[in-house]
Amino acid sequence: DTGLHEEPHHGLRTGTIHREHYSIAPNDPLSARMEVHWTQTLSRGDWSVRTETCGVCTATEDSFLIEAAVKTYHGDDLIFEKDWEKAIPRRCV
Repeated sequence: DTGLHEEPHHGLRTGTIHREHYSIAPNDPLSARMEVHWTQTLSRGDWSVRTETCGVCTATEDSFLIEAAVKTYHGDDLIFEKDWEKAIPRRCV
């Protein structure tokens, strides 16, 4: 959490909150899991925008599995959102 910062020359306020969680079970590398959630804010006067992004990364023997989402807001109004999933083949060397 970076808190809220206001630029004194032009009054733009910025803030970031990020949460990350990593887990893995002993002796089970395929149980590894990463979860992230980030919030970015920008505001000045009555204007404000915010992005919310989150993702999860896990793995199988053959692939890394990614799930992600983004939402954007103007004030409290949701103006865009997208979710996606992707499997990325693992390359063994």
